[in-house]
Amino acid sequence: MNSSFDPSVDLTPADLQVISTSSLQSFRVFIKCAKTDPFQCGCFICLFGCFSLFSELTSYLHLHGPGIGPLFIFQDGRPLLRALLPLVLQSTLQAAGIPSKFSGHSFRIGAATTAPQKGVPDHLIKTTSCWLSEVYLFLCTPMDAILSAAGRISYYYDTYLN
Repeated sequence: MNSSFDPSVDLTPADLQVISTSSLQSFRVFIKCAKTDPFQCGCFICLFGCFSLFSELTSYLHLHGPGIGPLFIFQDGRPLLRALLPLVLQSTLQAAGIPSKFSGHSFRIGAATTAPQKGVPDHLIKTTSCWLSEVYLFLCTPMDAILSAAGRISYYYDTYLN
């Protein structure tokens, strides 16, 4: 993994487009390089419907300013590289007194959990996230559906098999 900023693969402010109309506020992010992009063609990801995210990112971009440098930086100007993100998250959560077991993989799981709530079909989640097993289906299933199924299984077992 690269340990220095490379604008040909890392995010820059130019890779984030703000889209604001009277009825819609969103971002369009150009991902230049990803594990799921074997030909390194890049792709756009659109983020919709998160007013707080829109507000925070807009404020951040205003403070950050334009440029070809890294999109995310520390206060001293060093780039926040992909390899550092889980470490920074862990130390921030610890400093806030929040016990956690977050890792870089937590973001992948979070995306697979959130995507179906936003209407993304499960086969697209599997394909774009490079899930090799069917475990992503568990992540895509709302917890209330899992608990309901567990209750029905328990009832069936107690009623008919016990």
